Amino acid sequence: MARAKNKDPVLMHAVLPHTGAIDFSAKSVIVKVGTSVATFHVDEGLLRKNSAFFDAALKKDWAEGQRRKVELPKADPETFNIWVNWLYSRRLFTDIDADTPKRDDHDTYPRLIEAYTLGDSLMDADFKDAVTDAFSVHFITPEDNTRWMPHSEDIKDLYERTASTSKLRKLLIFLVSSLNNVHEVISGEEIPSYLADLAKFLFENRNSLPDWKSSSHAVARCEFHEHEEGEEKCYRTKYHAPFTFTLSGGRRAFCHHAGRKPMRLRPRMRARKWTSRERNAPRAGSCLFRHATTQVCL
Repeated sequence: MARAKNKDPVLMHAVLPHTGAIDFSAKSVIVKVGTSVATFHVDEGLLRKNSAFFDAALKKDWAEGQRRKVELPKADPETFNIWVNWLYSRRLFTDIDADTPKRDDHDTYPRLIEAYTLGDSLMDADFKDAVTDAFSVHFITPEDNTRWMPHSEDIKDLYERTASTSKLRKLLIFLVSSLNNVHEVISGEEIPSYLADLAKFLFENRNSLPDWKSSSHAVARCEFHEHEEGEEKCYRTKYHAPFTFTLSGGRRAFCHHAGRKPMRLRPRMRARKWTSRERNAPRAGSCLFRHATTQVCL
């Protein structure tokens, strides 16, 4: 009898518990998003399992639960579509052109901040952790030996829309502090609370400031995630989402509970519009994020 040579762990775990399956026989919930009102039809089980907000709103005690209709007038439809794609595929699809040079890219950071704040309002910690990882990869990945920071307006937007305990705020301060020329990236247009956080971190860690290597390891160790203690609580483990930083010299910094492939961003062209009644899940890929670069090189 011939023996199978393929020892791919993904194939070995192809049969999974039914608790993680999507019930496509269940009724969908209508979600009205934005002031221009885009209509989404989403599986109720997915909504309630991933969002504490929807779990509460769809209880039979509330009108939304009885009508099976929820309105989110302040949410952005494009960003909500990113979240719905995340529910079905555990991938982040964005409307960002992968061929746009970072020096001309004025959309990635605003979109990620918008996604993070949406995850915050919907109370989806896994989604927020995934967005935080995407933010770190975009910040750390160099282009022409240059790393690109968020614009002062993006930082202001982040600070105005998040709490002081925000993990994304903490990540931003950590990454900016790891820059060799941190004193040169202050334009004077930054929001005072951000400058105060940065100055406080620099002073408290003046004898052991982070560098790019320690930054990548901190991200890989889930230091900027919101999930509870334990690798089984991280979305990377729960959804088999690989996460790797490739350091200079070919060395790699692995998340200790993730796979061996690089983290990437996916362009929107491969996303699905969930504003129709079609609810078949997108074909799952092997990587969580896809962007123009194929490796996260430090």
